[in-house]
Amino acid sequence: MNRRQLLMLLGLGGLASCTRAVEEGGLVPADVREVAVVASPDGDLSLRLGLDGGGGLFWRLSLGVATLLDWSGMGLSLEGDEQYAGLTQQEGERSDLSDSYRLSHGKNVAPAFRASRALFWWRNAKGLRVGVELHVQDDGAGWRYVIPAQAGLAPMAMVTGEATGFRLPAGAALWMQPYAARARLNPAAPSYETYHQRLDAGRLERGGGWFLPLLARVTDAGPYLLLSEAGLVDFHGLQLQAADGRTLCARLPPVEEALGEGASAPTLSLPVRTPWRVAMAGTLSQVAASTLVTDVSPPLNPLFGGEIPAWVQPGVAAWDWLVHRATGDLEAQKAHVDQAAAWGWPYVVVDGKWDQVMAPAPETAVRALADYARSRKVGIWLWYNSGGANNDRPGSPRDRITDAVTRQAEFAKIAGWGVRGVKVDFWHSDKPLHLTRMRDLLVDAARAGLMVNLHGCTIPRGWEREFPNLMSMEAVRGGETYMFPFPYALLTGDKGPGALDHVRMALVRNPIGPMDYTPVCFELARKASGISYAHSLALAAAFASGIQHYADDAIDPTKGYQPLFRDRPYIQAMMGAMPTAWDGLRILSGDPDSHAVLARRQGAEWWVAGLNGRDTVWQTDLALDFLGEGGWTLSAVTDGVEATETRWQQRSGLTARDRLPVDCLASGGFLLRFVREA
Repeated sequence: MNRRQLLMLLGLGGLASCTRAVEEGGLVPADVREVAVVASPDGDLSLRLGLDGGGGLFWRLSLGVATLLDWSGMGLSLEGDEQYAGLTQQEGERSDLSDSYRLSHGKNVAPAFRASRALFWWRNAKGLRVGVELHVQDDGAGWRYVIPAQAGLAPMAMVTGEATGFRLPAGAALWMQPYAARARLNPAAPSYETYHQRLDAGRLERGGGWFLPLLARVTDAGPYLLLSEAGLVDFHGLQLQAADGRTLCARLPPVEEALGEGASAPTLSLPVRTPWRVAMAGTLSQVAASTLVTDVSPPLNPLFGGEIPAWVQPGVAAWDWLVHRATGDLEAQKAHVDQAAAWGWPYVVVDGKWDQVMAPAPETAVRALADYARSRKVGIWLWYNSGGANNDRPGSPRDRITDAVTRQAEFAKIAGWGVRGVKVDFWHSDKPLHLTRMRDLLVDAARAGLMVNLHGCTIPRGWEREFPNLMSMEAVRGGETYMFPFPYALLTGDKGPGALDHVRMALVRNPIGPMDYTPVCFELARKASGISYAHSLALAAAFASGIQHYADDAIDPTKGYQPLFRDRPYIQAMMGAMPTAWDGLRILSGDPDSHAVLARRQGAEWWVAGLNGRDTVWQTDLALDFLGEGGWTLSAVTDGVEATETRWQQRSGLTARDRLPVDCLASGGFLLRFVREA
């Protein structure tokens, strides 16, 4: 065993540093003194740095008089040596930043922000120069470690750990996903596909593992805090582990991820700049609407030539896997193309095993399908297995993604057929090798003119700003769970997401980036979890994704969307008009333990999705003050008497001064569309 392997085994400089501080008398020594503070442009949010008597570094976040995070440890280890120990402050650089940019999809395609920036430098116990860069804007803050190249440090160094802590106020309510290790009944883990749990700061059980993001409510009345990370390049994904009842510590991905392929931590060329540790802060609406994750991420990659290309087009897709499990043959897929064309959906996703089902000449079949789809003004996406040595999951084609030369040739080939995008599945890792491979895939796809959906993968970390061809990332327990085979549901008790899970996905997971969930499952969701049809329909607007999968059977006219649309053409109309790129988001009402009402704007339209996560009926009187001036025409789908029933209404002449009463069933919901009147 070499030195690096020993360091990784011992965990030196990472989680061990954080937990050791707790064991030795608490994470926050009594003698921490504040040495720097950076405030947001409006002055309400403050990110503070402090040093203890031994030169250890700490950070604290506050909003007005409310403490969002208590003094929490900081530190980064290279080759087992903690670089942020024995610090003496040297100097600081401050600046103001103002920026705006474009995204191809998401909750706000034209973000703009102002921020206060600072870069503080110290000398550590070995005399080496180390820094922390801070970014604070009105709705959130972030920071990252910076270590320049210098004498005394090798030009290449392994990051053996991160001593970052997140010390939450006692009594704060928390919502986050537990880490899921690979198991016989969960061979696709870890893939961020567990349900969000409610916990209380002060009562966390030490150990275990947790995924980001983490939503916290400091008191019953707020404010809220949403922790995640952004701007990840050549690094591992941050995971968390509880050190005490209210302290979470950074940890490296377990070595078992991706069947052991790849190191848990990166070896980097100096200078080192870590990903940003980010915290959106404010009301629940401010947190959900914040674009902080993309604000601090790298700008548009130069390979796009300075603007988002015309071939990058978000949209909805017909998808048969949820019904058939193995993708249909050429004629079946043509039927889905016809369906998509008739309903105004721009894409069809041809899922796993297409190279087997379309045998003996799958390439000829796909070319024919792409030609047929193009004649109907529909684009084709193809599914791929990311393995490789990183997974043993069935499903083909595989072994075409891991090797760059093979991947580039494959992408060039299918782009030549007219394929518009790829859905690449089964990553199962936060290790640097696999995250870098994802980014390399985005580059190769962009050069071939292909859009990308990453499935079975880690969370979004702002890559969609740099790569507008990245349409979505899964990282959620999606609607496809409703079709997991027997005996999974019987043995695990997991029948698929419930209504409260949807509320938490909308308020915890989706705010950090696109989420490939598979909404509007209707009867599958009702049978599994008692979810009403109106609730299922509302998910199409509640969840933002650049490629939105609408799963159905296009073959049997007695099943799926076909009879539903014949009986209720207003549902077809609402789904066909649904945007996948938005100009703004507001949370009109919400609580991660009960309900969410989200209002998304595109141009002169507002779409309002209401989700009742309770097991009791819910009546709300919705204020329309978000609409703005003028008159508005309403189209509304609400719950009927039973979960399978829906009510349809249209009204004109509504104004921002009006209120709209809406009744929801248990696990019910509603979808509203407001169009400005001429």
